[in-house]
Amino acid sequence: MEAQYEAPKSDIIGEPQWKRSRFLTIWLWFMLVMQAITVPTQLFFAEQIAAQTPKLSVPIVYGLCLGGLFAMAFIIVLLRNRRWGYWGMVVLSVFAFAVNFHVMGLGTALAGLGGLVILTLAMFLGGDNSAWKHYR
Repeated sequence: MEAQYEAPKSDIIGEPQWKRSRFLTIWLWFMLVMQAITVPTQLFFAEQIAAQTPKLSVPIVYGLCLGGLFAMAFIIVLLRNRRWGYWGMVVLSVFAFAVNFHVMGLGTALAGLGGLVILTLAMFLGGDNSAWKHYR
């Protein structure tokens, strides 16, 4: 006689599903909202922004807008738990550092890396529960 099948006592099969930390989720949404505000602002006021800084030209402002659109895409990828979104943000931060250094100087360029530092800490801290270990 065959053994009867016993249904699982919960909907969870195997290990419980991992949840991203609240801080990382809030930080990603904050970055996404700020980019959504910054990109159109830079786009519509490109000439005024370029006029305020001697080393900044309108094409550079448009390039920053394009970088902001890529940043929004990479943030969405991070919200979908994909590692390559983090690497995209790293590459964008290197380009932004170069532009900030050329236009505003070293202090501003280093301050611009603050967002990447916060993202990196939020991704890697947490030991076995770190986002990096659970991202694909």
